[in-house]
Amino acid sequence: MTSDLQEGTSPRRGDWMTTATGRKVWPLDLRPDEVDLEDIAIALSNLCRFGGRCRQFYSVAQHSLWVADQVKELRPELELCALLHDAAEAYVGDVVSPIKPWLGVYDNNPRGRLRSLGLIDYPGKGMAVVCPVLFLAPHR
Repeated sequence: MTSDLQEGTSPRRGDWMTTATGRKVWPLDLRPDEVDLEDIAIALSNLCRFGGRCRQFYSVAQHSLWVADQVKELRPELELCALLHDAAEAYVGDVVSPIKPWLGVYDNNPRGRLRSLGLIDYPGKGMAVVCPVLFLAPHR
């Protein structure tokens, strides 16, 4: 365990990594002031969905834009939530669905992931109600 202590801060959990913009972040102990939308956009555009198991490169960013577009039609107030539903993957990677339940550190709930990143507060149950299977179709 690495803890890079700064004066007046508590030890950090896990090890750190450098983001595209040069920030030093601890993915297992991410704090809202370390989250950067440019880092998220860059990381998700370079991250392939389905663990890279697709015929051609399909980024998490492309998927997020598609989901946001679909949600905008149904519930415009949830467009930002839809766009950022996979934002945590910028810091922890895209974990394929069959593995997610087995990872104790991975929050499979988009609401929890966004709140933990300090990005936005989910407005109620919106995403779960609007998009139960939307996140997979039609890209499989």
